[in-house]
Amino acid sequence: MVDPLPRFVMETYDYRGLVDIGDDLVLLEWDIAVSKEDLELFVGQAKAEPERVRVAPYKLYAGTGSNELLPQEVWAHRRYFDVNIKATASFVSAGDLTCHLFGLGMVYLPHTILRRYAEDCPGHFSDGSFSAWHNVHVEAETPISWDVRPVHLHYPIERIGQS
Repeated sequence: MVDPLPRFVMETYDYRGLVDIGDDLVLLEWDIAVSKEDLELFVGQAKAEPERVRVAPYKLYAGTGSNELLPQEVWAHRRYFDVNIKATASFVSAGDLTCHLFGLGMVYLPHTILRRYAEDCPGHFSDGSFSAWHNVHVEAETPISWDVRPVHLHYPIERIGQS
């Protein structure tokens, strides 16, 4: 893909450099594709609530660190089984309006929230640590934009047509 958009190249899976951008941003990870129409819709939704983190749903096809296909439809974001305990979570179901934990595949991140996280948590900045902090310190329910459908390109393509 060739476009004039800025690239954020990170090392050791640490997103801390996003804070240095100094602005609100829509993050598309390297293995996420989205249509022009869906991106415009997502940006419009973010502009309507610029103080809130917002995520778009995308399917996960294989387990982390694995090339084995998951046995059922799995969406990237999660909800706690018990919001008071926050010990275990399940993947969201299609149509869930919000999530408690989220991946950063396609996400709107207000700079004020990024900066607060960096001030509160000086260590490694991962999607898991950020979304868990966000759930406790900013907003328990993060909106999911189900009318926007990015595609997660990270799947075992060599297995297409073999079943």
